[in-house]
Amino acid sequence: MKLSTNEDLSNKLDEDLAWRKKELTFVMGNLRGASSEQIKLYFLRIAVTLLYAHWEGYIKNSTIFYLNYIKQKRLNLCDLKINLLTLAINNEISKYTQSKKISLRSTLVNILTENLEIEASIPDKKAVSTQSNLKFEVLKEFVFVLGLDFTPFELKQRLIDANLLKIRNDVSHGNYMPIDEDDFLYCYSEVVKLLENFKEQIINSAINKNYLKVTI
Repeated sequence: MKLSTNEDLSNKLDEDLAWRKKELTFVMGNLRGASSEQIKLYFLRIAVTLLYAHWEGYIKNSTIFYLNYIKQKRLNLCDLKINLLTLAINNEISKYTQSKKISLRSTLVNILTENLEIEASIPDKKAVSTQSNLKFEVLKEFVFVLGLDFTPFELKQRLIDANLLKIRNDVSHGNYMPIDEDDFLYCYSEVVKLLENFKEQIINSAINKNYLKVTI
């Protein structure tokens, strides 16, 4: 996969979100057309599980797409904003800071002071782990790595951790969990909005070249 242009990136982001929304719309249609409360609960359990799957899947995939797009620019370390610079040398940071030997740590210092003109090696597929649960604190890490604005997400901790993640975990672990339909419909609406916002922020960041270090 090579996303070299803004159009490539935008099309990939749109395509990946479109099929997810189509699946969710199908399940929501079955939920609204349920002929009994028992069937409605059945579709609510399916819907909350699917909603979480697409929440985690889209955040993870769109992160990979954007980092792949930046990777195609073949930028040097010195060109990158601090979040992406840190990502690019994260393996070195882990490797050399775990040692107490000054001689080894000097390799990291050398990278930071003398070798910033080398091409950045930006990981994409393993850049950030969802840790099997894309909770609020993990989302923060995704947003930081991509250099996005966290403001649209900062008041959504309860929505993400309690209304979505906890209920999904209870359902997927086989626990009987009554789900309030109105609460779920609100959660569904808000999660879709957050995914749309995530997508638009990535597209705008690419257009405005927000991945580049600001020089005066």
